[in-house]
Amino acid sequence: MAEGAIISVVASIIRLLGTPAFKELGNFWGHKKKFEKLEKTMSLLEAVIHHAEAKQVDSHQIKHWLQRLEDAVYDVDNLLDEFQTEALRRQVMSGNETTTKVRTFFSNSNPIAFQVKMGLKLRKVRKTLKVIKDDSIFGTLIQQVHLEPHTEHANNRETHSFVRDEEVIGRDDDKKKIIDLLLCSDSRDKDNPSFLPIVGIGGLGKTTLAQFVYNDKNVEKYFHLRMWVCLFGSFELKIILEKMIKSTKKRASVEQGLDLDQLHGSVEQGPDVDQLLVSVRQGLNLDQLQNSLRQTLNGKR
Repeated sequence: MAEGAIISVVASIIRLLGTPAFKELGNFWGHKKKFEKLEKTMSLLEAVIHHAEAKQVDSHQIKHWLQRLEDAVYDVDNLLDEFQTEALRRQVMSGNETTTKVRTFFSNSNPIAFQVKMGLKLRKVRKTLKVIKDDSIFGTLIQQVHLEPHTEHANNRETHSFVRDEEVIGRDDDKKKIIDLLLCSDSRDKDNPSFLPIVGIGGLGKTTLAQFVYNDKNVEKYFHLRMWVCLFGSFELKIILEKMIKSTKKRASVEQGLDLDQLHGSVEQGPDVDQLLVSVRQGLNLDQLQNSLRQTLNGKR
């Protein structure tokens, strides 16, 4: 598998396992919990792949670990393809192409034999992934990934909002999907600011994609207020609020010595905010970020 390809396959597996249709398949075949555990395992492994690919040049052990992971990822991908193929086959056999509920595909057939066969295969790939995850190589990699955002290099990675279109390659579809969501009237609630997170490990181009969206002409016209707030390392609400005040009031600095309540008050006196596009590195507490900002912005109402 070419460098960088494995993370794409893993990401597609995670997306598939998270779809309502596949969750319904898991319910029907009795593999719901196994699919959920598989999704969690793949997400954990995804968190270290980019780091491992960068380190494999200097480490034969990491290179070998990645090869084992690559083989296992192929097995998982093939297994999920089998589930989808069987679902399609049963749909065709049912003779009802208009139905949308997965359960109706199987109402007149006995899935026990398929369930047993696939259950054994699913158990085998999960066991293989567990061995890979329990390897000390993974433990070292995940520890390095978690420590990385707190290094001096990462903390100094200040970003800006501008980006040249020619620097962004192959992200037009992603950009369009995000803009469609941002401009959708149904997603805007004046009394409850909404969040659209772009989440992933470092190096996937989250910030570049956010810049691409931020500078789109339609976004500029649609939103009377746009703010670019950069934060690396651990989540600190006070720093975010200070940067929001600087951005909304076009000030180079914020009065020193303000406590969190005073910063809340300054934000509440500013313009209304009903949507936020957030790019965060995997591992940041996104729920904490959303809840804290939503509480602050709701205080403006």
